[in-house]
Amino acid sequence: MKRGILCFVLAAFFVLPALAAERTIIDAEGKTVVLRETPRPGFFHYVNERFPFAVEVPALFTNAVVIPDNGDGIILSDAEDKARFRASGGRLVDKLTIRAFFESERKSLAVKPAYEKLGKNFFVLSWIEDGNIHYRKLILNEDAWSDMEISYPPERKKEFDPLVTHSAQSLKYFIE
Repeated sequence: MKRGILCFVLAAFFVLPALAAERTIIDAEGKTVVLRETPRPGFFHYVNERFPFAVEVPALFTNAVVIPDNGDGIILSDAEDKARFRASGGRLVDKLTIRAFFESERKSLAVKPAYEKLGKNFFVLSWIEDGNIHYRKLILNEDAWSDMEISYPPERKKEFDPLVTHSAQSLKYFIE
């Protein structure tokens, strides 16, 4: 009898947290994406279906805006639809260097970036447009790119700065 109780307690300890560790988000067309809880409180792990990358999504993004049929990304919003999180990836048609990719993306902005950083295999651009702060990080491997972008109202900057920092640092390829 004691063994049965112990098995039940152990099962509850290990199974129930696993059940609570996922968040399924459904868009208006019924498409779903499953995010998994991370060791860091307040974040969920997104794994891209088509490209080998993952990123941690702040938990306040609970509503689906776009879940593409081809599985190459997501766009989520907060409950008030004032902030957005986007993750996507793509194949490189031409063998672009990170500098060429960076220059092209910077030129495509309608405004001057407030912050920019170019690394060995990544770049970061941040700008203010349409009344929102935008923060975008893109990483590049030999044949694909992956990126994440968060946009939010300037009055929520203090709340979002640590979320943006963590999400950007978490953007990783599985295969380099």
